[in-house]
Amino acid sequence: MNTSFLHSVANKINKKQNSIFTYPVEKQKKYVEHFPEPKDGVERSYFQYRCQAKMQGALLQALLSFSALPLSIFYLLKLGKSSEKEESFDAVFFNEGKPFNIIPDELLGKYDKIKTISTVQGCLSKEDRRFLRKIFKRYPFSWLLWLKLILKISQYSHAITKYSPKAVIACTEFSFTASILTEYCHFRGVELVNVMHGEKLYYMRDSFVKFDEFYVWNQQYVDLLCSLRADKDQFRIAVPKSLRISIDDSVTVKYDYTYYLGEETIEELGRISENLSKLKDGGKEVSIRPHPRYSNVAEINKIFEFANVEDTKTVTIEQSLLQTKNAVSLYSTVLMQAYSSGINVVIDDVAAPQKFSKLEELGYVMLKVPHRKMSELVTETD
Repeated sequence: MNTSFLHSVANKINKKQNSIFTYPVEKQKKYVEHFPEPKDGVERSYFQYRCQAKMQGALLQALLSFSALPLSIFYLLKLGKSSEKEESFDAVFFNEGKPFNIIPDELLGKYDKIKTISTVQGCLSKEDRRFLRKIFKRYPFSWLLWLKLILKISQYSHAITKYSPKAVIACTEFSFTASILTEYCHFRGVELVNVMHGEKLYYMRDSFVKFDEFYVWNQQYVDLLCSLRADKDQFRIAVPKSLRISIDDSVTVKYDYTYYLGEETIEELGRISENLSKLKDGGKEVSIRPHPRYSNVAEINKIFEFANVEDTKTVTIEQSLLQTKNAVSLYSTVLMQAYSSGINVVIDDVAAPQKFSKLEELGYVMLKVPHRKMSELVTETD
C-alpha cells in the first residue's frame, strides 16, 4: 500500500481544474481573511489545509480524506523506531528534486556542512507519536492532514536522528504541514528554514505559513506572501545562484526567442505555434523548451516542426538561457532567471489572453519589471 494513488488523483484533477487561474482571487481573499489570527503553528497548518481543501472542492477533498484514513493507520503501524545516529552535519537539505543552488549564499554561510537528502526514509519514535497524537486530538477528522504529517514527520525524524543537524532546510511552503513541521523541529531542538524555489502568485495554497526563516527573492514576494497571511517576521531577502546565471563564453547565442512551455492546452499550443511561426517568417531564430513534466515531447515536435525543440535531458536551463536573446513565457520561474541574468523578458499575452488578464490580479511580480509582450512582437512582423 502506498500514497501514489492519492497523488495521481490529486494531480490529474488539479491539472484539469487549473485552479490558480479559474478560482476567483476575490473569493480566495475573502476565505483567507475570514480565519481568526492563528494561535500557533498547528493552527496555521490547519488553516492552510482548509484553504487547500476549499480550492479542491468537496468531492475531491472527500475522496482524498477517506483514502487517507486507512493509509494513516497503515503507516502508523508500519513505521519503525528511530534510525541509528551517523555522521553529524550542520544542516540537512530536503531537496525534493530541486537543485542545491536554490540555497542562497547568505544561508550557506551559516552552515558549513550540509547533507542533501533525496531519498525518502522514515521512522517514528515514541516521542514522535506523542507529538502526532496531540494534533490528531485537536483535529480528529482531518485525515489527509494526519497522513501527510505522519509521512513528513517520519522523514524529518529519520534525518534529525541520523545526522544531528542544527537546522533543516526545505522548500515546502506549499505543503499544509509546513508550520507544524516548524513546531516539530523546535520539539527536536532544530530550526526549520525554507527557501523559495519557484514563481509565486496570489494562491491560497501558500497561505499562513511560518518557518524560522523563509528566504525569498525580493520584497515584492514578501508583500505577496504576507497578503496570504504568512508570518511577517520570518522573511529574508536573498537571490540564489539558481537565478544568477554565470556567463559562459563557450555557449553561443543561437536564438532570438526561446519559448518556455508550462501546462498549456492544445489550443494554447496552437496559438503559440502560430505566433512563433510569424517571428520565424520574419527572419528570427526560434527555439522551444518543453516542460520536463507537463509537455508531451512528440506532440511538441509535431506542433513546432519549424523551430528548434530543446532536449531537456541534454540542454540545461542555464545553457538554454545563455543561448537566447529573449526568454518568452506566460508566467514561469525562467523569466525571473532571465531577468536576474540580464536576458530580455517577453510575456505572452496572446496564447491565453484570459490567463494573462488575471496575472496582475494574481500579483505577478514579472509584470513590474522591464519586459515586452508577445502582441507587440507579432504586430511588428505584420
